[in-house]
Amino acid sequence: MTRAMAVHHAPQAIRVNCVCPGMVYTPMMYAGGMTAEAREARKNRSLLKTEGNGWDVGAAVRFLAGDEARWMTGVILPVDAGATCSTGSDVPKSASINPSG
Repeated sequence: MTRAMAVHHAPQAIRVNCVCPGMVYTPMMYAGGMTAEAREARKNRSLLKTEGNGWDVGAAVRFLAGDEARWMTGVILPVDAGATCSTGSDVPKSASINPSG
C-alpha cells in the first residue's frame, strides 16, 4: 500500500513513507503485569538486544517528514533494532505472555 500510494501521489510531489515499529516499551504494554523474564525475552528478540520506546519511533517519523528525506518516497522503514532481519529467537517458552503457552 505504501509503495502504491507513493506512485499515485508522486505527480503532486507528495511523499508517502511507512514506519514499522518493533516491540517498543509503552506503559500500556506492561499495565497487565508483564514479568521481568518476558520483558528481557522481548529485548533479546532483536539483534541489538535492546528495548525501544516511542521516542525511537518518533525520531524515524521526524526524519521521514523532514527535509533530510526529501528524496525518499515509498520507503517501508523498520524501527525494531534488527528484529525483522533476525533469523532466530532467544525467547524461552516460560517467558510467553500467552496464558495457554
